[in-house]
Order: sequence, then structure tokens, then C-alpha cells
Amino acid sequence: MSWHRVLRADRLAADGSPALVEVRGKSIGLYRSGAAVRAVLDYCPHKGAPICRGRLESFAPITLPGEPLRVDHSRKVLRCPWHHWEFFLDTGRPVLPVKQRLKLYPAETRDGWIFVDV
Repeated sequence: MSWHRVLRADRLAADGSPALVEVRGKSIGLYRSGAAVRAVLDYCPHKGAPICRGRLESFAPITLPGEPLRVDHSRKVLRCPWHHWEFFLDTGRPVLPVKQRLKLYPAETRDGWIFVDV
């Protein structure tokens, strides 16, 4: 793997909208998550959907009937647009107990640019 300069940092939205970039033939979605930048392969491991067309939302764990809804705004999940599988943006792990995981790449901001290690 090697580091690639992919996008000016000020071009990445803070509202959870991804910026799609092409690196070494791979479509990668960039997301701002607090101060961090996350880089996600634009491929859902469940059925191959372009996962970066899905929604980025705060994590809401499953609750039992009658329990109040809890929302953890500190953890973000990326929801697949095809079958609504959810994956934690910080780890790539699925919310459901399955083996498939998102492919994440190391990303960082340097001198006003976002770099991804692909």
C-alpha cells in the first residue's frame, strides 16, 4: 500500500456527505467524522452495492418494545442503499452479527490535503 493525495480537505463536507475519489482503480468514499477522515471502499460486502450512496447516520441500538429509543451521536453507521445493512464507520464492523465488514483504508489530513493509504 502507498499514500495518495486525493482531495483538498476543505472540499469534504462536514454534514456526512461523502466525496468519491478514484485511487488505483478503486472507488473510495471519504467521510468527515468529527476531526477524523474515514476512507471506505465503495462496495457493500453483503451484495456489492455502491455503499457510499447510502446514508450516514448516528447509531441507534435495538431496543425492546416499551423502551425509549437511544441514539449514540458519537458513533456513525453507514447504511447500504440496497438492503439497509449497517456498518460502523470507525471500524467497518457490521451492526448485525455477521462476518462481512466494510473495507476501510487509513486516511489522514496533511497540509490541507486528504491522503489515503491504498
